[in-house]
Amino acid sequence: MPAIAFTADIWKSGARKYYISLTAHVFDDDFEVIPLVLSLRQLTGRHLAINVEAFIKYEFNEKFQIMPNQRAGITTGCGSEMVATTAYGLFGPRHSCIAHVWNNVVKNGLCLWEKPNPKKFPILQFEINDRESIRSLNADEDDLLGEEVLHTVQSDEEEIEDNNEQNSSQLDQVQSTTSTIMVVKKRRIQPIYDEFLSEDDEPVIIQPETRSITLVGLLERVFNLLDRCRQLITDIRNIDVVQTYTLVEIRKKGRGFTIDMDVRWNTTYQMIDRLLEHQNLVDIIVRRKFDGLTVCQANRLKLAALNPDDWDVLRALHQVLTGFDVATTIVSASHYPTLSDSFWAITKLRQILIANTDQSRYVEFLKTTALNYLDMYIEKHLSKGQQEGMLIAAFLDPETHNDMSQDDFSKAMEIVKQKLEQISTTTSSSTTTTTTTTTTSLFSPLSLPTSQITFSKKDAAKQRMNQLAGIGMNLSNDRSITAAVEISLFTNAIKTNQSFKEFWSTQNQSFPRLVTLVRRYSIVPATSVASESAFSVCGFIARKQRSSLSSRMLRQLLVLKYRKNLLKFKRQDQPSLLQDRLTQSLSLGITGSTAV
Repeated sequence: MPAIAFTADIWKSGARKYYISLTAHVFDDDFEVIPLVLSLRQLTGRHLAINVEAFIKYEFNEKFQIMPNQRAGITTGCGSEMVATTAYGLFGPRHSCIAHVWNNVVKNGLCLWEKPNPKKFPILQFEINDRESIRSLNADEDDLLGEEVLHTVQSDEEEIEDNNEQNSSQLDQVQSTTSTIMVVKKRRIQPIYDEFLSEDDEPVIIQPETRSITLVGLLERVFNLLDRCRQLITDIRNIDVVQTYTLVEIRKKGRGFTIDMDVRWNTTYQMIDRLLEHQNLVDIIVRRKFDGLTVCQANRLKLAALNPDDWDVLRALHQVLTGFDVATTIVSASHYPTLSDSFWAITKLRQILIANTDQSRYVEFLKTTALNYLDMYIEKHLSKGQQEGMLIAAFLDPETHNDMSQDDFSKAMEIVKQKLEQISTTTSSSTTTTTTTTTTSLFSPLSLPTSQITFSKKDAAKQRMNQLAGIGMNLSNDRSITAAVEISLFTNAIKTNQSFKEFWSTQNQSFPRLVTLVRRYSIVPATSVASESAFSVCGFIARKQRSSLSSRMLRQLLVLKYRKNLLKFKRQDQPSLLQDRLTQSLSLGITGSTAV
């Protein structure tokens, strides 16, 4: 029976209705990942863990009859309901969505949405390094754009609701930034644990004369600066005369402003990226005297002006978030990257954060806290089984195998050896029996060197001689090799530029035991993006009054894109699970599985 990996997630629509999505992922004969939407339903009751568990149990046990030994793992977000539902392995090993983990790292580690708590936040102590000021970058707007492709202004789907009545308390958050912050040198880093500082450890106020700064003070400034940026973008988009002027200027060159959301990946990076792209335009807007503005609106724009040092902070934050943005893009691609991609992305992300080649001290400080929180959240949210699975998948993937460090390579090899030794003798027996009856399947002339083809003919001749002599001969037992030998042969064969699919579609018969691990560990998605993508259609269903399509047609869109994948399972040698149950449940004529 093929190993199947799953993703599951819960989404709340604008109408405060909750939906749950369940997807399946399986390899075909050519090691191409085939994703399928199993179910997408509205949660009519409370979205408690017990209700979510009952739903998934019904889908697995009754509707699709997926055996426990087929469940390679389920990838979910870090929500409490999904964690409680999948924590005990009823649906296979639980894997945390890497994109959700990274979102928590940047949101909490860099204080994008909440002020740092000095009693809970790890404080870094610093010392002054001469009297050097943090360098102000006066790069031209074109330098920031680089080779970037120009985009049109955001559509009305991205527009926020009008909110011209602004809370006057937000003006209090606009702080004076005229003081010069001195460059400081890192002296000591306290390890990140769940420790609390005493009440006497108050954050140091950033003043030029103190010539020192705490990380909490810097992160407080980041929080306040982002809050000002959000308010500025809101005013630009809600004040008609300012919006008209902005649209005219942006259409000449560049992309429109966007505002971030705490539940969306990479949106803070995108907001800062577009602010930096239009730095000159922002400076003009806050200083321009627009006709028709109220006194309150004019004061808000004036107080939202960013000085050169504020732009330096935004550039530093943008530089740190760039690594997370690229890493999220890697693990959130449309072909649903797996554990090997997440391992590679985490490794490269740590290398980026460890690198200390930046002249800006802001970048150094923000990299340090991001790295600390990355390590802490990986330890917190990624189970030992998931971390081992990432090592195994990276070891078995030719696209990541050669990028592993010596330490990771040794750990992965040891884990793979242990897993091979745990493979049941029943599986090995069935594999070797197949090789005995069809000798040319394992030693196929299409996939093996000539020396092995000759050896196979010799074995066949020996078997024939034994048959004539009345002696039974088990060719497969004579040909069996140890796990260590198979791994050794594999490490030599994988030194290639082939892709994962190309390598294993040609070498799968050469390493029968390793293929078992490949089909179980390399199929697990790194993120729950597969479930998230189904919610985009669900959003249209929730707003079907804005669509010319019927609700039935919209429901069918959920599985229409996967219709071609069902045809791959219409083969006589496939289990009934994939041939009958899946086809019937996901048929366009039956909407029970996809009812919303």
